[in-house]
Formats: sequence, C-alpha cells, structure tokens
Amino acid sequence: MSLLSICKRVLAETGWPVLSTVASNSDATAQQIFAICNTELQALSEQFNWPHLEVEYSFPTVPGQGIYLWPGDFRVLAPDSVFNKNQYFALRGSTGLQYWEMLKFGHLANVERPRFRVVYPLGTPGIEITPAPLGVQGLVAVYYSDEYVRTAQGAGAAMYMNDDDVSKVPERYIEMGVKWRFRRAKGLDFSAELAEYNATIQAQYARYTAQGEITIGGRRRCELAPGYVRNDGFGL
Repeated sequence: MSLLSICKRVLAETGWPVLSTVASNSDATAQQIFAICNTELQALSEQFNWPHLEVEYSFPTVPGQGIYLWPGDFRVLAPDSVFNKNQYFALRGSTGLQYWEMLKFGHLANVERPRFRVVYPLGTPGIEITPAPLGVQGLVAVYYSDEYVRTAQGAGAAMYMNDDDVSKVPERYIEMGVKWRFRRAKGLDFSAELAEYNATIQAQYARYTAQGEITIGGRRRCELAPGYVRNDGFGL
C-alpha cells in the first residue's frame, strides 16, 4: 500500500470521487487529503515508539571527548540501549541533572562504569558521557527515527511527498486515521471511525511491546556507588 492507495480507499469508502493522483494534484480535495495523510503520519508515528522506526547506530569514542551527536534522523533514544561493544557493558542513563553533577564533580566522579545524559548542544541532540572515554571504544545505541516514510528509491523521508511513498508504520493504521480525519474535515460523523481507530492502535501497539525480556545469563550485577553497603552486607 502507498499514499495513493490509502487516499483511494478512503475516498471510495467515504463516497467521494476517487482521484488518480494526490501529491501533485491541484484539486482541492486532493490537497486536503494529502495534508491529512501527513498530519496522521506524523501524529501516529510520534504517539508511540513504534519498533518499525528503530534504528541501530554504532559509533567510536574519541579519547577525552564526552559529547557525541546523533544522526540527522534522530527523534528519541530507546531506553536502556546504549552499550559498549568492546568491554561488554551497558551505559546507565539518562541521569538527572543533580546526579549528573555529583558524577562529574563530586565523590562519585571515579565510578567504575560510565554514565550518560541526553544533551542538545546548539539544539542538536546527542549524549554526554562521564567520565569522558580515555581511549577508542565502540558504542552502539538504538533510537527512534523521524523518517516516517520510505520512498520508491528506498530513501527515508519525514513526510509523504510522492504518491508511491510508503509509511514505515503499518499503513492500515494510517488509513484508519486518515478516514476519521477526512470525515471530520468534510463535516461528516466520525465518532465510530475514531473509536475503532483508537481501539485498534492501542491494541496493536500493546501487542508489539508485550514481549518481555528473557534472562538466560543469570542476574545482572548491580552497579552501585563506591562504599555502598547492601542489606545483605556485601559492599561494592
């Protein structure tokens, strides 16, 4: 299914004349449904962290450098996804500001494992790592992309631009959203379509995220501050 296919199905079901083109069509209805498709695409793609938008990103550290920027299509970092491939451990974060200052300048500055926080130097998203890496290490993380569609040439884009563009989020959900939004724009009753849309989206997203983590390598070692004594008497 593509942008044009979505528009044709919605127009036909709503009783409107079906169009042969949309993105480049100057017809008022074509431009209206084209705009509605992009509104729904953005709203649905950003409503949840869909696994369809996950991107794995690997990058090397630079000795003494603490801040690293994300690629241009970065939207938000996936939780618990920053990992050191060379030393095989996860970086903890994103930390709060007060704890971050303690890590950088307080008695926790010499912690064994690096931590990170999300930063926006000059408005560009990135992460800051402390302590700053002393050598070159391979890091990997997963983020959610803001390139919501794939063009016929295989490139990513933030919105529909051509009739043959395809949404990365399943387009059946996009179609349901366009349907109720188009009916609302035309002054038609859309309550049933909106209710079906909300129920379907919530159920399908829950299905995507229902699978939990299966631990097969034993319990993870708890990383605590130096000198901390657990209830069972074993300090770190």
